Amino acid sequence: MLLCAACASEPSQDASVRDVTTRDATDARDSSTGAQDVALDTAPTDLCNSLDDDFDGTVDEDCPCTAGAMQSCYPARAFINNCPRGTQSCGADQRWGACTGAILPRPGRAECCAALGPMPPHPVLDDFVTTYRGFTMMPGTSAAVATFMPRTTMHRLVFARVVVGNEFIDFATRGGVTAANIVAGLAAARMGAIMNLSIPMASILHTSETMPTLDGSGRDGRGYAFGSILYRTADGGVREAVYLYYGLNRGGGDAEGFYHSEVTVEACEPGSIPG
Repeated sequence: MLLCAACASEPSQDASVRDVTTRDATDARDSSTGAQDVALDTAPTDLCNSLDDDFDGTVDEDCPCTAGAMQSCYPARAFINNCPRGTQSCGADQRWGACTGAILPRPGRAECCAALGPMPPHPVLDDFVTTYRGFTMMPGTSAAVATFMPRTTMHRLVFARVVVGNEFIDFATRGGVTAANIVAGLAAARMGAIMNLSIPMASILHTSETMPTLDGSGRDGRGYAFGSILYRTADGGVREAVYLYYGLNRGGGDAEGFYHSEVTVEACEPGSIPG
């Protein structure tokens, strides 16, 4: 029969000792409803399930184990989606040691950043694509293109114009607004973001770009496309930069804008990405 040393050494329940989690009968009744509150008879206990059930900062500290054994662990009352779990070893005293390597979400976040895989998260790009779905918020004249500074309420990113000339949608030489020209302009906006934000090429983890969105074509048309760069920072985090190309041709007159985020946004906090 396996004995729990910690359980055997627990003092007997003393009726004179009031548990801090138990309410007195005199203050348990709600005067407005007459409903009787349910008293908490005992404090949370450690369930020996590799979690911090009693929320005391340690995991399975009262649970016997075999010296040298290891298990995955998490310093919370439940495993949190996408957050890396830690590991703990059983010491010579047959008690689990500290849970190391686990990552908890930053305050205010429901989960840790997902590991970068075939479909990594691009939260800022998603926000901009949702905000600028269609042409309702896009410039309709050449003058408006020159002053267009796209941003979203959530991220409040300030975009900077990259001046590289009007070479991609010139009607006389390039056929005006076409999907291929929007793609070429987006590539120029991407390079502008990399250069102006000083993003090392070797640090780029993933680039995601939208398909061109067109309203008309040729001499009378306009189009745009967004892109996003995820790159690893020196402290092990991941940041995101967004870029946009917008081209407009009306009656043979063209205007185009190359935009990128003036500041990058944290996509995954340091330590949350394996490797």
